[in-house]
Amino acid sequence: MIVLMLATPGSSEKLTHNGRGKRDLVFLDAKTLVFVEQVGPRQLAIMKLNIDTGVSKRLHPDMRNNEFEPCFAPDGKHYAFLQNVGNLNLRLVIRNAVTKAEFEFRQGGFSGMRSPFFTADSKRVIYAYPEDGRQHIWSCDLQCRERVKLIDSSGSNNWPRATPNGKTIVFGSTRDGNFELYRASIDGSDVRRLTDSPRQDIRPAVSKDGARIAFTSNRDGNYELYVMDLVGRALERITSNPERDDFPAWHPDGRLAWVAEESGRFDIHLETVKDRDTGK
Repeated sequence: MIVLMLATPGSSEKLTHNGRGKRDLVFLDAKTLVFVEQVGPRQLAIMKLNIDTGVSKRLHPDMRNNEFEPCFAPDGKHYAFLQNVGNLNLRLVIRNAVTKAEFEFRQGGFSGMRSPFFTADSKRVIYAYPEDGRQHIWSCDLQCRERVKLIDSSGSNNWPRATPNGKTIVFGSTRDGNFELYRASIDGSDVRRLTDSPRQDIRPAVSKDGARIAFTSNRDGNYELYVMDLVGRALERITSNPERDDFPAWHPDGRLAWVAEESGRFDIHLETVKDRDTGK
């Protein structure tokens, strides 16, 4: 049995209060949330928030380029992010968390890398990248080499997320018209559709126990958060907001954090309810 609880007003707390644009949430541990914030009119920066104190600091204080979509290896030895290094010029950066040594994959033009995420064994990074007029899912080693195409289909594929057991990729794809969510084996085989709605289902996030997927959808006319199990069942709407809720991230204890829009201001909310019962 899977019991899911709706995040009704009063069941979440604000972790930030400045109203700036925010995106790309990921938890480093139970007390540290990493996210991207608009720190200037044209600048995005990666921030680290201490949940206990409410203090946030820039991960790269001296960075002047836009940086976004951070992800962290499960073993804590590397992290990756995207960086805008000029007009129409993106690079995927994989950095050693201790030595700060960097490897990069750079691409010019209107398109570039998207949505990096480490595999469960911390040895490879999966990401989205366009080629031949379609956006595929790829993987590379920690030196941005040994590139392997995992997901190849019509349309656009994005937001790949590896499950904690290392066996599955969850991702979004427009192969059947609009963005729906799919799963595949870690090598890209055995693709299966998880959602079927007339509007967009985007930005999947797999829970720390590997049992649930949170995602953003406008299937009910407004962007809200939903949760389902790993095979697309037990679907539940989690938020109810006349404005936008987006960028879900799982706290290690099973709660959800997300970016909520309120009167045109954007701040991060965290559920106050305890971990959902997964029936384990």
